[in-house]
Amino acid sequence: MAPVVFFGHHKCGSRFFRFSVLTPMAEANGCTIVGYRIENPPFHFRTAHHLDLYNIDFETVLQSPRTVLVLSNASRDVRDRICSSTAEFRGIRILRDPRQVLVSNYFFHKEGHAIAHPSGWIWDQLEEDRPVLAKLPQEDGILYELGSITRDILTNQLVKWNHDGRIIEFKLEEFSRAAKTNLRFVAEHCGFRKVGNCRIKTTHANPGSRHWKDCFTPRITRAFKERYGQLLIDLGYEEDMGWQAGP
Repeated sequence: MAPVVFFGHHKCGSRFFRFSVLTPMAEANGCTIVGYRIENPPFHFRTAHHLDLYNIDFETVLQSPRTVLVLSNASRDVRDRICSSTAEFRGIRILRDPRQVLVSNYFFHKEGHAIAHPSGWIWDQLEEDRPVLAKLPQEDGILYELGSITRDILTNQLVKWNHDGRIIEFKLEEFSRAAKTNLRFVAEHCGFRKVGNCRIKTTHANPGSRHWKDCFTPRITRAFKERYGQLLIDLGYEEDMGWQAGP
């Protein structure tokens, strides 16, 4: 059995998969869940993936075949660090429509997401952004978010990765449509005999968020297409640039 790595991304259902899927799956198979650990708090960061990159001893963690490493903000840098630490691992990556990531980020960063956490981290970029988002009208706020934390998430975490047979990918929007089948597939890919008591009906979604189609104005749509229209195509969410917001 090889170590298992969950490549979670910010606002892509990572809490759901870490706590409702992979934790009970690991427990059912006698494995240990490992995540970032702040050794010398406070740990200040601006770029989200630095939380995992600088607070996990990858070389040590990945020596144990019965480890399930759960990442909250997996970037290409984090992936490359794992690949250089061991060739033997099984990975799961969960993607989400980047437009919904933007809108979810906006509402959660405006109000709800912690700036400081009991585990010892302080998100300096969010501390700077929150008062700005609070003052701006929604359209301007979403555009500001697009150029700030969401820019970091989309360019560092949600970019298309080259194919790697060790890593399976799911779209968050499609996973629940055949949840039991997909859970069995995940378990088999990870080398687990048991699926475990996964809580697939549990959600960790932001209660204050909205669907991107209800928030995208023509101005936001134009800006998103200019910056990340190709990303939507690369990830398989659109076939071309002809998409529009609205019902």
